[in-house]
Amino acid sequence: MPSPRTHQINRPVRRNPLRWPATLLVATTLVASACGHTSSGSAPKSTETGGATTTAGAVPSGAPGVFGSLGKICGPASDKSAGSANGGVKVRGVTDTDIHIGVLNDAGNTLSPGLGAAYPRVAKAFATWCNAAGGINGRKIVIEDRDAKLFNAAAVVTDACQSDFMLVGGGAALDEPTIAPREKCGLGSIPAINASYPDQTSKLQAVVGRASPTESNWGLFRVLQPEHASAFDKIGIVALDTPTVRGPYESFAKVLESKGMKVTSFQAISQNLDNVRTYIQPLVGKSDALVLAFTAPAIFQAMADVGYTPSLVVDPGS
Repeated sequence: MPSPRTHQINRPVRRNPLRWPATLLVATTLVASACGHTSSGSAPKSTETGGATTTAGAVPSGAPGVFGSLGKICGPASDKSAGSANGGVKVRGVTDTDIHIGVLNDAGNTLSPGLGAAYPRVAKAFATWCNAAGGINGRKIVIEDRDAKLFNAAAVVTDACQSDFMLVGGGAALDEPTIAPREKCGLGSIPAINASYPDQTSKLQAVVGRASPTESNWGLFRVLQPEHASAFDKIGIVALDTPTVRGPYESFAKVLESKGMKVTSFQAISQNLDNVRTYIQPLVGKSDALVLAFTAPAIFQAMADVGYTPSLVVDPGS
């Protein structure tokens, strides 16, 4: 049964592509651990000294290259032969000195500038910390900023296929086009987010979190409804005219109406945002609450231009 904050529906619902959970550091750590941390297969012994518990052979927390409970994940090569890239076998993105990691984002787009910009920033911060401790088994992490700018995701992943060891800790808002080139070239991924359900279920990746394909989260509206019931009698929805965004919000509109709210206008704006006022004008006088599938300066400028002043603006993703 669905949880109290979700509503079961009959068609797949993809997670809002503009919602960006803070999982980049976790994902980056996972790949670092996979590359440079090993286990003997037996649990180390613990002892108590002066009221504090320590693990035999463990490196104290805070030491260079030690990351929380994962222990030492970064450091110099353990022996002279470890500096040779995979025992002489050529591995994409791995040299004797470097490991190239791609981080997907959409920071350079003009529709919603800065989208996902935190991903490469955090990745570079992690790489700086790890490299200062000696890198991954002596190899420095090199972060490749793979900016898809919303509509170039497939091309960016194709570029990553030429030189990156993996994609880690990022994500593209419109990620369905990345599936085919990534799987074809065998590029592994540990994404911070999978915007679309097809990408969640694609191959060669470790997904940090999965959204249900048959539920839509209306919890925010449930909380707001008592105070904004009159506004929710006239809801306008503005989505992007792409399957990754439009489909989920069409389903979301049905969920809102099943909960006693009324969607009076649904506008799917063209991807290049030509003449945004054409899409905002129909909302005037018809929609007192505005639901945005994405935020963009052009939308708010168009609202000002046509005199559209809703009493409530809701961005479920942010």
